[in-house]
Amino acid sequence: MKARDIMTSSVVVLDRNQMVRDALKVVAAHRLHDLPVVDDAGRVVGMLSTFDLLRQALPSYIVSGDLKDVSFAPDLSTTYQRLEEMGEKPVSDVMTTDFERVSPETSVLEAATLLFRRGHRAHNAAVVDGDGRILGVIGIWDILKQMDSLREIPYGGAAK
Repeated sequence: MKARDIMTSSVVVLDRNQMVRDALKVVAAHRLHDLPVVDDAGRVVGMLSTFDLLRQALPSYIVSGDLKDVSFAPDLSTTYQRLEEMGEKPVSDVMTTDFERVSPETSVLEAATLLFRRGHRAHNAAVVDGDGRILGVIGIWDILKQMDSLREIPYGGAAK
C-alpha cells in the first residue's frame, strides 16, 4: 500500500506570508496539529506545528524541563503575551523547515516509520510531487484508520 492510497488529499494549507494570528484561526477552526506551508507555486516550504508554536511561546525553563517544580512559576499570561507577539509575524518566521516529505509512491510502512521516529512532534508528512508541490498529507490518523480497515481481511487473504 502506498501513501497515495490513504493520504488526505483535501489539505488545508497556509501561505508562508500569512500572519501567524490568521494561521492560528485556521488551526483552531480545523482542529489540526500541523499544517503544510506553501510558497506561491504551491511547493511545501515548511510545516506550522502547534507543538512548535507552544514550544516557542513557553518560557525556556518549562520547555527544557530544567525546572522540576513549576507550581510557583508565573501563570500563562507570559505565554499568551508571546503568542500575541508571534501573531504579528509571517508564518515563515515561526514554521519549521525540518519536516517529513514523502512521495505518493512511498509505502505506508515507510511513512509511518518516518513519523514515529519524530515522536510526538510529527502528526503528518507532506505528500509532494517531484517539484515539491503539495498533493496531500499522510498522518497518524490515516495510518490508524487503514489498520482498522485491515481487520476485515482474513489472515492470508486479500481485500475484497
